[in-house]
Amino acid sequence: MANGTQPSVPGEVGRRLLPVIIDEVARQDPDRAWASLPIDDYDLEQGFEDISYAAFANGINKLAHCITKALGAAPPDGGIEPIVYLGVPDIRYYMLIPAAAKAGRKVLFSSHLNSLELHLALIKQCACKAMLLSRGVYAGDILEELPMPTVEIPELDDLLDLAVKAEPFPYTKSYDEAELDPFVICQTSGTTGAPRPITFRHSTMSTLDMQTELPDVEGRKHMVWQRGVGTRFLMVASPFHAIACILAMTVYAFGGCILVPGFRNRPVEGINEMCDIIKYSNAKVGFMPSFLMELIARRDDAEDYIKQMDTVVYGNGILSDFAGDMWSKTTRIFDVWGSAEVCTPPQLESDPEDYQYCYFDVEAGGCVFKERDDLEYFGDDGARLELYELVMTLTPQSQRYIGYWESLGEGTKAPPAPPYPEYPTKEVWTPHPDPAKAAYAWRFVSRVQDLVADAGEFALAFEKALGKHGMVQHAIVLGEVDATPAVLIELADGVTRFDAIGLWREAIAPTNADVPEGSRVAENHVILIESGGFVRSSEGHMLRTQTQQKYQAKIDRVYGRAASEISASMRPRYQSIIETVEVSRVVEEQA
Repeated sequence: MANGTQPSVPGEVGRRLLPVIIDEVARQDPDRAWASLPIDDYDLEQGFEDISYAAFANGINKLAHCITKALGAAPPDGGIEPIVYLGVPDIRYYMLIPAAAKAGRKVLFSSHLNSLELHLALIKQCACKAMLLSRGVYAGDILEELPMPTVEIPELDDLLDLAVKAEPFPYTKSYDEAELDPFVICQTSGTTGAPRPITFRHSTMSTLDMQTELPDVEGRKHMVWQRGVGTRFLMVASPFHAIACILAMTVYAFGGCILVPGFRNRPVEGINEMCDIIKYSNAKVGFMPSFLMELIARRDDAEDYIKQMDTVVYGNGILSDFAGDMWSKTTRIFDVWGSAEVCTPPQLESDPEDYQYCYFDVEAGGCVFKERDDLEYFGDDGARLELYELVMTLTPQSQRYIGYWESLGEGTKAPPAPPYPEYPTKEVWTPHPDPAKAAYAWRFVSRVQDLVADAGEFALAFEKALGKHGMVQHAIVLGEVDATPAVLIELADGVTRFDAIGLWREAIAPTNADVPEGSRVAENHVILIESGGFVRSSEGHMLRTQTQQKYQAKIDRVYGRAASEISASMRPRYQSIIETVEVSRVVEEQA
């Protein structure tokens, strides 16, 4: 899919530095497109405007000068000062990463969805010395608790304005000098525990660059994000999320793709707007959470949008047979696994019919699947599945291709022989039924914590039964001590509470008949939530704990407790978060 008529990405593979690549492309090929944004967010028929590398590099230099003018030059001892940024979810996040590196800083992206307590915890853990804000973002409660210098960065259009040229701000370090320097700090999504900071270094990024050098495995090519210079790559995700930062940098910096991140000045609100972006952006390749693919596949006009995409990669979720079959009629779809901690290990291109399986390069990735016979999960045919937990190991080979070990920094080196250090992912998989593929082809089943649900061993039976119902997007069974379970049900797109009146009778009552009395869900213990209400990460993971916290007042009413008070920390960080925050589907319920 690479465009051989255009220049390649400069530099030596595995030793390329993000700020250097951007400046070199801006000098050698200033008109090359870096990203593409709508001319008018509210009228996509006007088309999309390509943002050149000249404008991109110039905007980065403006930001770097802004930082040093407000906060001073980089620390003279060569240290890298941590700062935090809270901004409107636009491409300024991507511009700040190289700008901060040039200014001798590393920037923490703290999610807008965090509580005040979590913002404070992350900022303290990272020892941030200053805060950057974009206009219109509220941070008064944070600054009241943690006073620090505050800088408002320029507006996006001002940064991209080539009529105002910034003085060059070169990044002068070599790869050997910068290899272990941190340049951005993101947070984990919270799917397997409390969110915590993850530091990405230049060497972290080099592992993704190096994956293009891996040889084929048994005749199979590697699945890489570098799709070729000039390829329009759709990736609508929260720009403060780790997956957005890492994949966006890989796609444009190492792959030369044109990034299509969604709207120019606002988040994408709902599936209709997502479909409009597909229609008008002319993107042919993209990354999409599985739940979005599900929503598109269930539209009456699904084929009109699906056929526009040549290749779609989804990750860290489960794609139904219905949606997979719909998409695979005209589009190559690949299931790829990754996480904030690990980035994405080397993976292979799967066979078209195996769109529900990840094909791992287990040797290069240090991927070990350890049997978990203490856990149970049953397939649609009622048979118990073989379950294995994915464990990443630090071997001399995997260290070159796995971002996790490089993110730990200096001193993390692979031993020459076993036993190798391990990182348990807390995610459970089942092997491909074909013995010839079983060693490398695996289907994601669940996170470990979700197989040990609050309501006990029967919770999964309810969640599975509800998940198959056409009116349900997702369900969470809740357990309370000395009380019968309750269930939170997120309705499918377009389904109203009135439409769902028969859900208890159709999906829950039959399951009640098969479980002990104390594990049954009563009809008055069903909480219906409109489509998009469950909290999800940008990868599409449903965040169980955060969703329960969001609807704690409703849960309390079910169990007869007083509704909890709304704290000041629940004030939106910016106005557009009140109802819907882009297609990561983290939606604030209207009062």
